[in-house]
Amino acid sequence: MEATAEMKRTTSGTTAPASPVKPTFKWDFFKSPAGWFKLAEIISGVLVFALLAGSKIWRGLPTTHALQFVMVVAISAWISTLLLSVVYVFSVHSTILSHLPWYMIEFAFNTFWSAIYLPAAIVAATQASELWDLSQILSNYHLVGSATFSFVSTALYIFHSFYAYKMWKGIFPWSTRRGERLINR
Repeated sequence: MEATAEMKRTTSGTTAPASPVKPTFKWDFFKSPAGWFKLAEIISGVLVFALLAGSKIWRGLPTTHALQFVMVVAISAWISTLLLSVVYVFSVHSTILSHLPWYMIEFAFNTFWSAIYLPAAIVAATQASELWDLSQILSNYHLVGSATFSFVSTALYIFHSFYAYKMWKGIFPWSTRRGERLINR
């Protein structure tokens, strides 16, 4: 019998079909600090673009290009964070893609979005302050809320990148060294 990649050798020397690696569904990810960060980033991100999309600013004002940048950043960060959360919830990181350095990937991901979200938050705050008028406070509160949650999202990505860095380097007692799993610790 010819041995294929789908066959594995047993202790008796015979070959048997290898069990396929299947991702498992784990809601326990959201019980970890990394899951808390992801959940907070998802909620904060959806608030940024929901408040920005709900504002009346899109009706022909010259500031729409700057706010379009904020919207693109918010939606892109939200979608990529949601996709990375799906990878963790379905345990794809520990089954199919277990050969990748996930702590380093998580650190790079959060550092990237920290660096991109900060200018977007500054732009949102600048545009909200330029359009701030006490007579129009009810029509511009969406912009103020969007700017506020942009800074909240930025802070979440920054703190998450610090956490991911410490996990990557194994600084926490429960973390692993260099992204490798320690067996008898």
